[in-house]
Formats: sequence, C-alpha cells, structure tokens
Amino acid sequence: MMRDRFIDDLNRLETLNFDMFRMGEQSLSLLCQLLTNRDASLDNKIAAYEGAMDEKKRQIESLALALILREQPVAQDLALITSSMGVVVDLERISDQARDIAELMAVPKQLENRAVDHLANLADHAFKMYKLARKSYVERSKCAEILEEMDDSLDHGFEQIKEFFQKDPTPQDLDLLLVAQYLERIGDHCVNIGEWVDQFII
Repeated sequence: MMRDRFIDDLNRLETLNFDMFRMGEQSLSLLCQLLTNRDASLDNKIAAYEGAMDEKKRQIESLALALILREQPVAQDLALITSSMGVVVDLERISDQARDIAELMAVPKQLENRAVDHLANLADHAFKMYKLARKSYVERSKCAEILEEMDDSLDHGFEQIKEFFQKDPTPQDLDLLLVAQYLERIGDHCVNIGEWVDQFII
C-alpha cells in the first residue's frame, strides 16, 4: 500500500513537471511571435505564464521534498526526484527571462530597432533547444551533448549580435544587448536540463 502511494506521488510529480514544460514552451512560442511579428501586445500573456510557472514550481518542490522526507527513496527513484527539482529551477528561470525580454521589448519603438530580426533568429534557436530538452525529458532520451553543440551556435549568434551593435550604436542597443544575453542564458538553462535528464536515465 505504501509503495502504491509512492508510485502515485511519483506519477503526480511527473505530471506537474510535464505541465511546467508545456507552459514554458507556450511562453517561448509567444516570445518568438513577439520578436518575429513585432507584436508587443503579447507581453502580458508571457508574464501570465511566468506567474503560473512560479506556482507550479512551488508545487513540485513541495511534493518532491515530501517524497524524500517521507519515503527516503534510493537509487533510481531518488535520482528522478532530485533531477525533477533541478529541472524546475531551470524552467522557472527560463520563464523569468522570457518575461524580462517581453518587458524590454514593450518599450515604445523598441520593436522598430534594426536588430530585432537578429534577436528573432536567436530566440528561434533557443526555442529549438528548449523543445529538444522537453522531448528528451518526456522520452527519457539523452540529449546533453546535442544541446551543448546547439548552445555553441547560440553563443556564436550572441557574439555576432554584440559585433552588430558595435557598428553605429544607438541608446536603445543596450537594452537589446541585454535581450540577447537573456536568450543566451535560456540556452544555458536548456543545457542544464539536458544534463539533469542524462543523470536520471543512466
């Protein structure tokens, strides 16, 4: 009976994680639309996902901690629970950065900047990394090495944007450079997720 309860709680933990991944994907999809279509009206929707993901993170951490204290799991079960706790930290930070980017782009005339197309390409690359991280988590497949290679490309794109801003810079460019940095960090968090996934499927 106790084992049945433990399995049920593990399944609930997984469901909460899947929910958080889904919300993160929707948030990043909106962010890509914002940059590609230059639609600042999506700012509030992205912020709403950030708030929902904060709440989901609290639920996951509470359940995971209860499982560890109550059941004292070992081996694979413990690896799954601790990896889950690590993953949601990165997911929450990704949602924070998506919200921050949306807020920066909501500044009047910000979306008219010459660099927005470059940022949209960077966001699309980060979104592809996120979708791979989510797919690997769901399917229990290793992905860290592929994500690291993709992250190298994202880092290169970030360096190109920095070089772009060095040519005839404008006052707006500083905020947009911060946007590019946030996108680069989203890639880093995707790599972290891949590493967590690899740990619990060994």
